[in-house]
Amino acid sequence: MEIGSVSLKGSRVHLIPMDINHLDDLYTAILADNKWQDTWKYRVEKVQTKEDLKNYMEIALAGVAKKEIIPFTIFDMELNKIVGTTRFADISTQGKFLEIGWTTISPEVMRTKVNTECKFLLLKHCFEDLQFVRVVFKTMSFNHRSQQAILRLGAKKEGEFRWVAQKDGEYVNVVYFSIIQPEWPEVKQKLEGFLFK
Repeated sequence: MEIGSVSLKGSRVHLIPMDINHLDDLYTAILADNKWQDTWKYRVEKVQTKEDLKNYMEIALAGVAKKEIIPFTIFDMELNKIVGTTRFADISTQGKFLEIGWTTISPEVMRTKVNTECKFLLLKHCFEDLQFVRVVFKTMSFNHRSQQAILRLGAKKEGEFRWVAQKDGEYVNVVYFSIIQPEWPEVKQKLEGFLFK
């Protein structure tokens, strides 16, 4: 299967290709009423206003044309509304690997099954449909909540790269994790246990 924009549907989450028409709903979900203080505090990107979000989305959508990025809007079918965004990036069709990241979800659905199901749908698509062999996750070294969430998925920590990103003018370290194709059956079983118990 060729990599490209795709819609992925689970029991609660529907990942739909990002569209600039999602701007207002995404703003409400992840920025309005000072939500950005929770949803963006660990991010390199400065996204605090609707205009910032529009620019962020336009950059992601420009990456689609170059086949570098596949951004998704997260639609929660239980709440019947958009609750966030995530994406594939650093895509290598030749090497058969990519990164899952840039996930930002509404505080309303944090600590629910929404993020777990997002990752399950993305991983399943990577390993089963695309036949990729490696999926990478990255997070800043001071974002302990994200690191724990990545480990909970079944990813293995690969190491910490020092001073590879900047936040607020300061260099920061980035921690790398991965799941490789032989690990997928066990990871899949674990995630299905989280989602369907």
